[in-house]
Amino acid sequence: MEERIQLMERLQVREKLAATETELSKNIYERGVDNKGFANIRSKGDWALFGSNNTGAMKKKLDVADNRPLADFLTTITMTAKQASNLWH
Repeated sequence: MEERIQLMERLQVREKLAATETELSKNIYERGVDNKGFANIRSKGDWALFGSNNTGAMKKKLDVADNRPLADFLTTITMTAKQASNLWH
């Protein structure tokens, strides 16, 4: 039961993170930034959040396939921090 509650909490946090990332991308695209620029912004944010490791480095560290989102493999607390950093942009 406890594992199920933790999983549900994690899924809720992941959904909130996805929503803030969608809002962030919408705001960035409205300002004329393209996909490459957006990826660069996200990677710089990850670099700050993960102690000088960008998105690619974290994927390697956590053994995440290139075609999978890093957030799917982050802890709940890390996703919450990432969500908060999205709100600062």
